[in-house]
Amino acid sequence: MDPEERVLRRLIAFRNRLIHGYDLLDDALVWETVKTEVPALLSEVDGLLQEREEQDTETGEANRRW
Repeated sequence: MDPEERVLRRLIAFRNRLIHGYDLLDDALVWETVKTEVPALLSEVDGLLQEREEQDTETGEANRRW
């Protein structure tokens, strides 16, 4: 699985747990996840965006939007 897919799957899984199982969630666990996992996730996303920007620059697509 490539890094982009891994990040997207983690985001989707967390969102699904929040939306569909909110009555079953432990608030302390959610907050701990936010404090520990979100910074790592943001770092992964930043790295992926930087890689994409470098690839776009190399291929002449610097202004491409997703």
